[in-house]
Amino acid sequence: YKDLASVIPDKAASDMGIWHRHRIEALSARRATVFTTVSEVTAMETEHLLGRRADRVLPNGLVVDRTVTMLHEFQVKHATYKEKIQEFVEGHFYGPSQSSIDYDKTLYFFTAGRYEYHNK
Repeated sequence: YKDLASVIPDKAASDMGIWHRHRIEALSARRATVFTTVSEVTAMETEHLLGRRADRVLPNGLVVDRTVTMLHEFQVKHATYKEKIQEFVEGHFYGPSQSSIDYDKTLYFFTAGRYEYHNK
């Protein structure tokens, strides 16, 4: 990031063959009513590369409540949210009367991101 100031955004995008995508993203960032990003680092990047500093930084990923100091409290929260996930899976995929899922042997995987199928 020490070299970020030396990057000329339009030229760099053109050199990488993504000038049109860069221009759309820069224009979208500049015209957005509210512009957010996921970290201070990306806020710095967007200011230089897209021409607008983020209005707010919204941390990416799961935020664990750091005020939970006792393991027991964490275990209670874990059990509560696990049950909610199980209820969703059961209702969405099977219906409550047809469930034969062994939840002790079930692994859940979550992913999130923008709709950019070409880079997933």
